[in-house]
Amino acid sequence: MPEKIILEILKTIIPLQEVYPLLKKISDASLKVSKADRCFILKYDWERKKWKTISQSPTDERLEIPFENLEIKEIEKPVLHNPSQKNNVLKFSASYPFCIFPLFLPSLQNFYGVMYIDKSKTKGNFTKKDTKELISFANLASLCLENDMLFEKSNIDDLTKAYTKSFFMTRLEEEFQRSIRQKTSFGLFICDIDDFKMINDKYGHLMGDSILKKFVENIKKQLRIYDVIGRFGGDEFMLLLPGLDSTNLYNVAKKMQEALSKVDFEIEEPVTFSFGVVSFPFHNAKDIQDLIFQADMALYQAKQQGKGRVIVLGRETPILSPHISQIPKYATSKVEISELFQIKDLIYYLMKEIEKDIPFEKKEMIFSKLNKLKAFLDNNFSI
Repeated sequence: MPEKIILEILKTIIPLQEVYPLLKKISDASLKVSKADRCFILKYDWERKKWKTISQSPTDERLEIPFENLEIKEIEKPVLHNPSQKNNVLKFSASYPFCIFPLFLPSLQNFYGVMYIDKSKTKGNFTKKDTKELISFANLASLCLENDMLFEKSNIDDLTKAYTKSFFMTRLEEEFQRSIRQKTSFGLFICDIDDFKMINDKYGHLMGDSILKKFVENIKKQLRIYDVIGRFGGDEFMLLLPGLDSTNLYNVAKKMQEALSKVDFEIEEPVTFSFGVVSFPFHNAKDIQDLIFQADMALYQAKQQGKGRVIVLGRETPILSPHISQIPKYATSKVEISELFQIKDLIYYLMKEIEKDIPFEKKEMIFSKLNKLKAFLDNNFSI
């Protein structure tokens, strides 16, 4: 058994969030060990009675499945096909050697698919040693697929396929701590669908669900493999973008917004989206709750300015609520007047939040913010 290769693959299991890069590593390693030409990991669609390729090496090959007409029960055990040998029980159209290894997932309690590997170009048959080693890789592929399925059940939102709030918060905390240790930066977006309640009321919840799914589907097309999108509830989502700083986050969010504007959401009215954007450490925060609060404040400003906007906190002049009085002419300040406007707007926002039926824990956080802002005003302004 190729222990070193197996161990090398196992090292990648923890860091990788996606199962597909890992399956590709398994396919590559299977070819290396057996000196074969092609490896495909195939899933069987029981409803359509068809095979679907989920991973392959090399990536530019197309497979004419030589066992497509066989019943599943005939390949529920490993199959070794060497045309030059006359002990093949099953009849195949292929004139070259290949192996089939079934993949079973305990959570499905059923047959999942196969790992198929062949020597369509290389001369020579598969040996018993090859078969023994390849079974190890097939078992590893089954393990990865099983883990991915269990991970999806516990960490993926059923409707939208975005990550759950709990998983997103874990990743955000990890990135926050990594940013402090390594002095790197990252972006945090809060975004939601403008007037989503009106859409639900007018078109029904099924249409609302369809819009949510299309939103996530199209946002994912704009993300890199290590970016994360999480659903926080209803129509509110958060995006974590490692490695980006405040100078390019606005353009990234605008690009997402423009891509969404081209999507057909199948309703009469245009569907628009508001984004609140912050970055760390540019936007100083003591913890992730503090950073989320700042992103939420930016989203609030986007709504106040007419919706369908991208607001990077501090980038644009904040819009004041009509309930906030103007600063007296004789006020003196140690900071910019625009910053005082922003602080006053924050206080108004906090007061508005307190009026809502929100959990006690969040109320405590809000009152804490109010006290800090009040102290800041007292220390920096004389009116």
